[in-house]
Amino acid sequence: MEILIIVKEVLLDQLAACHDDESWIKPSITILNDVPVKRQSGKQKASWNETIRRLSNGFVRWQEVIMNCDDSKLEKRIPSYFNAQWWGVISNLCIHNAYHIGQMMLLKKQVQKYRA
Repeated sequence: MEILIIVKEVLLDQLAACHDDESWIKPSITILNDVPVKRQSGKQKASWNETIRRLSNGFVRWQEVIMNCDDSKLEKRIPSYFNAQWWGVISNLCIHNAYHIGQMMLLKKQVQKYRA
């Protein structure tokens, strides 16, 4: 198996873990769908649901881009981003997403604790 095929699989796994794959962290979709919106107006609920939909679509688009990209694109360097390879930038994006997922989980726990 070529290295870049393995890189694609790792990136897809990272994106899935951040988005909707229950692994060792709760994915964003689980956390966001679990946020109580009972006290919000109909307009606020619609806005919240739209935000979740847009985030989900973003993850799906990234997964599609990675699945369909040429291996040469994964190796391409991005001069404006520390001359890092494209696959490394996507990997950092996943780390960034995991960081924010952790923040969302902490905020959710604080809200639950406050409401208890």
